[in-house]
Formats: sequence, C-alpha cells, structure tokens
Amino acid sequence: MLDLDKVVDAKILAGILKHGEMVISEPKEDHQHSSVVSAVLIDAPLEDVWDIVADYAKYPEFITLITNAAVEKEAGDKKHVMVKCGFSFMIIKLGVTFRIECTHHDKKKIDFKLSSGELKKLDGQWTFKPVENGKKTILIFGMSAEVRSLGWFAKVLLNKYPIFETPMNGMIAWLALKSIKDRAESRS
Repeated sequence: MLDLDKVVDAKILAGILKHGEMVISEPKEDHQHSSVVSAVLIDAPLEDVWDIVADYAKYPEFITLITNAAVEKEAGDKKHVMVKCGFSFMIIKLGVTFRIECTHHDKKKIDFKLSSGELKKLDGQWTFKPVENGKKTILIFGMSAEVRSLGWFAKVLLNKYPIFETPMNGMIAWLALKSIKDRAESRS
C-alpha cells in the first residue's frame, strides 16, 4: 500500500488538500483486492481528530455505512473491534459483520487488520499529521479490502465487472474520511 506520508511532504500535501479530498488507487493487475489511499485536510487539531477516529463505538453516529461497532477487548495498544456495515439501495440490501484488530501508535497512526468475519480481506491504517502549527490535521486512510464478500449483489457485479472493486474501495475510504472531517469540524 502506498505510504503517502513518506512520499509527499506534509506542507505540500496540505496545500493540495485545501482544494478537496484525495483518493489514490493501486489496483492489482486482476483488479481484485485493490488498495486505496485517501487523504483529507481537517480544520481541527490532531488530538480532536484522533479522539474521533479512535472512538470506534461512536462510528454508527456519523459514518453512514456502519450500523454497529463495539470494542470487544482491549490490551495495551491493541483494541479488538466488531463492526457491522450495511446499506440498502432500492430492493438491494448489503450487510457484513467483521472484527478487526487495531494497533494504536502514539497518536500518530492506527494500523488495523481483519481478525474474523464475513470479509475475506481487510487491512489498512490511519495516519495523523499536524499542520499549520497544530491547528489543522492531515488524516490519511489507506485500506485494502476484498469487497466481493459484501453479499450476493457485490459478488455478481464484481465477477462480471472486476474493475469496479477499486472504485468501491475508493468510495468507502472517501466516505469514512469525509464523515470524520465533518464530525471534527462541526465540533471546532
């Protein structure tokens, strides 16, 4: 997965993100299990953004696709989190439950990986960068997921059109970042 934080200087990235969110995809040759890296500039200090991202149980309050989330176990810098996602479109209902292990790194980064559930693959990270003397935060979200396991409709669609997996991952990443940005800025 592209480590955007190491490729682009934070000041340059903040200048780019003033114009809007960014999503970069890294599709595999077979267009499956693509990775996406997305970034957003949030008009809130890092501490506030960290508190929102690390409070998994509150995700259903502001991230549309998440219907339930709970920390099931904590041990040191690790949290084991259960997540239920779902949405409806006309007569089509998609839903999935999975568990992730999240590792917190000194309010700089959160790594996560699938530990169990209906998804076949999910891993990624949140990276936090203070900018503008700590008044704003760059939030970078990278993930790789196999979205075919989101239900029969996703499986049929992606078997027929595998190239759609990358934009679906991009949409999920963008939605998560946009939701966190809106939440953080509404509190500032």
